[in-house]
Amino acid sequence: MVYETLKLAGAALWAHKLRTFLTLLGVMIGVASVIAIISVLDGMMRRIANVFDEMGASTVYVTRFGIITSDDEWFKAIKRKRITVDDVRAIEKGVPLAEAVGYSCDRSATLKRENKTLYNVHIQGISANAAQINNIEIDEGRFFSAFDDQHRRQMVIIGDEIKTKFFPYEDPLGKEILIRGVSFTIIGVCKKRGSILGENLDRFCYVPVQTLLKYTGRHQDIDIMVKVKSEELIDQAMDQIRQVMRARRHVGYHDPDDFGLLTRDTILGFVENFTGVARLVGIAIPAISVVVAGIVVMNIMMVSVTERTREIGIRKAVGARGRNILSQFLLEALLMSLMGGAVGLTGGLVISYAFSEPLGVPFVISPMAVAVGLLIPISIGVFFGIYPAWKAAKLDPVEAMRFES
Repeated sequence: MVYETLKLAGAALWAHKLRTFLTLLGVMIGVASVIAIISVLDGMMRRIANVFDEMGASTVYVTRFGIITSDDEWFKAIKRKRITVDDVRAIEKGVPLAEAVGYSCDRSATLKRENKTLYNVHIQGISANAAQINNIEIDEGRFFSAFDDQHRRQMVIIGDEIKTKFFPYEDPLGKEILIRGVSFTIIGVCKKRGSILGENLDRFCYVPVQTLLKYTGRHQDIDIMVKVKSEELIDQAMDQIRQVMRARRHVGYHDPDDFGLLTRDTILGFVENFTGVARLVGIAIPAISVVVAGIVVMNIMMVSVTERTREIGIRKAVGARGRNILSQFLLEALLMSLMGGAVGLTGGLVISYAFSEPLGVPFVISPMAVAVGLLIPISIGVFFGIYPAWKAAKLDPVEAMRFES
């Protein structure tokens, strides 16, 4: 019975191929847009998570600002005391769960080599143990030693983009580059990391943090990296870090922290909240086209009922019951929507795949996207197809057979 109903519905759609295709177009566009947005956002979250996993999931970052979400928070944060090297020493002594404590500071600078110039390159001064804390991978050469850092040697480890731009056909190790006019010797090249959302992760230089502080001042603001002995101990380690920092900064018992503690999970949570809003907005816009597509489906089904009124009357006269007519037209609407959804789902995944490389995010077939891709056409078929099907099922067979289209 179901097979016969399905066969009748398929035949009715095939009889009006162009009309069916045009009706499906709205469903296809709406589903494809939603699928592409969900897949790209999921790919972005996967990429960000991978970056933090590579850096070390058991690392806590102590920063002056933390995560700022409003102007008021920003104006309060800029009044906070700077985080200094003395805070690093205090955490080393006062946090037993810390396996390693490092620190860093940042600058942007212009790089030069011979007649080549790169502007606005991220220069990060990092302690010698940062390679261990942040799982920094060296592709060529070596990382700094504690001796290099303590003696403020003018050494630099470059990112892959610096190597590509300055040394396309030669070994960069041992060569000199100018950072803000000061000569540094290249001792290593980092493994290529790619990009994320257009942000190049290979456009940077690492220099010993003491070397950078020599030029920028020992009391400049720094960030502290605390590698915890185990990922399961992060919460306890954060409590120990908080106690040390609050005591050093004389924060009152009832006062909030005047510094930020960041972990992989807190940063991912913030990004997820941010992308959650983008996800809702991104889905809401194509949802309008989905509603319009549903209205078109209902309209076409109403036209179909009118055109086939005599057919409905004849079927009822030879024994078809109301529920048979209702199931046929409802199945027809559902079949039409599912065909549009299937094409839209495929199209959305193709769009997501096409944009994944330029955006620097992995291609992800999200279970949520697939579920939405199936749920949307089913909802359209049932919700917008039920009224025309019900109207067809309620037709009087005598009146229907008298109908002249």
